Amino acid sequence: MLLLIQDVIDVEEFIIDVYNHFVNSQPRKLELQEFCEFVSTDYKTVLKHVTTRWLSLERVLSRVMDLFGPLKSYFLSTGESFPSLTLHTVSQSDQVYIAV
Repeated sequence: MLLLIQDVIDVEEFIIDVYNHFVNSQPRKLELQEFCEFVSTDYKTVLKHVTTRWLSLERVLSRVMDLFGPLKSYFLSTGESFPSLTLHTVSQSDQVYIAV
């Protein structure tokens, strides 16, 4: 299945939004851990990206991509509005490609 997204996705905004969603909420972190177990993925802490330390972008993005399946399931099940993730969840596949 080929998915074409016409809008530009700001990757930095996306990973910062994901981090901010979980950073101060232990119940959300526990729910994400449960989703990781459900999809047989090892839970890893969502890392923080700081724009002034641009070298952290690859490490943080890699972590978010590792957790993409559980993150997708989490946000779809909660029904919470999360605009920067919505563009990614329109696909039926958990495969995500990022072109640089």
